[in-house]
Formats: sequence, structure tokens, C-alpha cells
Amino acid sequence: MKIALMRWSQWLLVISLVSGCMANKSSIPTLPTELDGKGLVVARFAVPGRGYLEGNEIIISGSTYRNAIRTGQLALALPPGEYDVEKVLARGYYLYTIPYPRKFRIEANSVTNLGLIVVLTDKKNKDKFLTVVVDNSREMLRYLRASYPALAGRLAPERMKLAPGNYLDNSKLQTLRREIASHEIDADSIVRKPMYRTGDTQFLNGDAGTIVSFPIKDGKLGSPIIHDTGTLAEILLVARSEDRVAYLSEVGELFMADSSGLRRVELPYVVNPAKFRLLNKDTIVIVDHDMRIYSSVDGGKNWASFESTRVQYATANYDLVNSPRGLYIYGETTGVPAAILYGRSPYTQFESIAPPKSNSSIRGFNKLTVADTGLFIDYGDTKFHFRPHQTGVWQQRSKPGWSCFGSLEFPDNTGERVLVKCSDKRFESRDSGNSWKAI
Repeated sequence: MKIALMRWSQWLLVISLVSGCMANKSSIPTLPTELDGKGLVVARFAVPGRGYLEGNEIIISGSTYRNAIRTGQLALALPPGEYDVEKVLARGYYLYTIPYPRKFRIEANSVTNLGLIVVLTDKKNKDKFLTVVVDNSREMLRYLRASYPALAGRLAPERMKLAPGNYLDNSKLQTLRREIASHEIDADSIVRKPMYRTGDTQFLNGDAGTIVSFPIKDGKLGSPIIHDTGTLAEILLVARSEDRVAYLSEVGELFMADSSGLRRVELPYVVNPAKFRLLNKDTIVIVDHDMRIYSSVDGGKNWASFESTRVQYATANYDLVNSPRGLYIYGETTGVPAAILYGRSPYTQFESIAPPKSNSSIRGFNKLTVADTGLFIDYGDTKFHFRPHQTGVWQQRSKPGWSCFGSLEFPDNTGERVLVKCSDKRFESRDSGNSWKAI
């Protein structure tokens, strides 16, 4: 199988100053805890330059399976037998179809892996694709154990079978990564990934363990360096602090990049990561889908873990707010967050903060702000919650007017002065949103 090389000289230098964490991954496919004689088919679909396959349809032997693919990951329970994959109906920025004829066999209480399927879009025709299949058995095993621990304990996924197929030779893997990087930042790509600069080097991440660095000289990108990361997992999450960028794969493999180059940091845990942060150059905090917290304050040499008891269901929708008072982790979703945790350095222990009482009339996406006076949760709604540090009791407060859906603004860290825009008018509070006046 030939993989064409792109002309890197056509690439534009895009300096990204994005900080913090970037992630689009939000969910995993739903599987039963008991297979009852069925087997599993699993695969990973990567479509560089088009974002994730999320909530799509896959056609197998004439049957349509909806939501079996979540953020590019296929996991589906099927009765034993012979099957034919026909195509994937992708729902992204527009609808498109990926033809993918492939045969596989399902056996009872076993796992069949179709591998990592990289779908490369034709540069001249956006509706034509080249598919490259890679044996990702190691990464799939880690994914199953991290995402479905109870089911994995019953299935013995280490005996997972790789479906027959034309798999890429390992000698061509770096060429594939080069092509993935090209599609991720090509000017004509539908979804372009940002690049992250540290010193005189710019980094880009992608699927199939892709991390590419470019030296910068005289404002131009030099020849790319395709790093051998030792993984085929997607390099999913990005965080940065000072002159350091960190990357975390979808199966919890950590890489640190700075002016000296790229190094891999080993985690002593099997992690299904949801969010992570570099709180400073050497302090790393990772939150998994079950709100477990993994932390290191020495650049990854030593680690600690904390098990949360507040989480109600697995999700990737968490956010981290670092403040002078400490680190707050909460469920970032619509309405009142289900859980809030608070911890201080070295982040080995966290205390649970009871969230406000659930209110079905509050439906907007929540945003936690930490101020000197207390905690604010804004919902893009006419109501918000305030919890003074002194009392620790949540208060429901209102913005000025029944049609005031503007976000709370904080001119300083005190939290006493709060601003909000309602339609074409602006209002100010001097008592943490208890009373308002037009300005």
C-alpha cells in the first residue's frame, strides 16, 4: 500500500498560543456488563482533518448500528457468526459516507479487533478516501481494560483476536504519521488542529501516536521531525505551562515536550483520561472518566492517586480550575454539577464539596469561578449560585431581569464586584451578585 507524501513547504506557520487543555473526546460506546453469549467487535476509526466520528452509524451485514462509534471508537456486542462491514455514515460538519468493506468473525464471549483504521481524505476530492489499517492490539487491550474494567475481567481481552486484513507494515508507520500530520493542519482540512510552540520548536499531535515537531527559523517552519512515540493510541489531550507542553494519549501515555525535545513519562496506572493540566512546569494532574485523580509534583517521577466517591456515571466532561486557594475539579455539563472536588498541593487528597441542590429550571452549561469571596457557578441563565467561603452554604441568586442571560464577568479576583450584560444594558453588583444597578 502506497502512502503519498505531502509537500511540507506548502504548510503555513501557525503559532498557537492556546494554553490549558484541549479535548473533544466526550464519551465511549455503551456496552452491557454481561455479554450473554455474544462477542465484541472493536476498532478505532481516525479521520485526520475531519475531527471525531461521534454518534455515527455503521452498517454491518445490512443492519444499521447507531452510536456504536463514539469519538472514533467502535465497540459493539454481536451474536456469534460471520459479518461484513459495509460503510460508515459520518456525522460531522457535514454528512459523508466512508465505504469500508471488511469481513470479520464473532465468537461467543471473545473480542475481535478490526485494528486502527486511518481514513485519509483525497486532496482533490473530499468524498474519496484511502484507508490504512494498523495492528493496534496493544493499545486496544489498554483501552478495554481502562474503559470497561468489569467487562474486561470477564472477557480476558488479552486473548483478543485480530481480524484478517491488509495491515500496514511497521516500516511504513512513520510515513503514515507524516501523512496524518499533513491532513491535520492542511489549509483545506475541515477541522484543523492547533500547534503548540515551546522555545524555537512547534509541536503537532494526532492519531496513531503522532507527535511531529518543527524547528522554527526566521519565522518559517523547518523540516518536520516525526517522533517515534512507541504507541498507536491517539495523542488526545494537550496541556502547557511556562515553556513546556504535555501530551496525553487516549490510553494514558504521557509525553513532555520542551526546548530539549520530547520524552515519554511512564504512569504506574491504567488510565482512561478525561482531562489533565500542567499546574506548573512539574505539577501534573490527570482526571479519568470516573473522576479518579492522578497527580505528580516532580515532573512524573512519582505519582499519587485519589479515588472519588461522588461520581454518578463515567464522563469526559470535567473541568479544572486552579486558584490561589487550591484546585477545584467539577463536572462540566448542563445544570448543577453532580460533583465538586477541592485539593491543595501535593494533590494527594481531595475533599468533596456538596454541590447546590438540583434545580430542573437551570439547564445551561455550568462554569465554576473561584474568587476571594467564594465560589460562583454561572449557567448562562437568569440564575446563578454563590457559595461564600466563610459559610460554605450555597445561595441561589438572580441576575437583574427575567431576560438576563449574559455571563457573569469578574473585573478582579475579589468576587465582590460582578458585571453582567442584559440585552443592550450593563449592570454592576458590589456585593457578589446580591443586588444590581445599571451602569
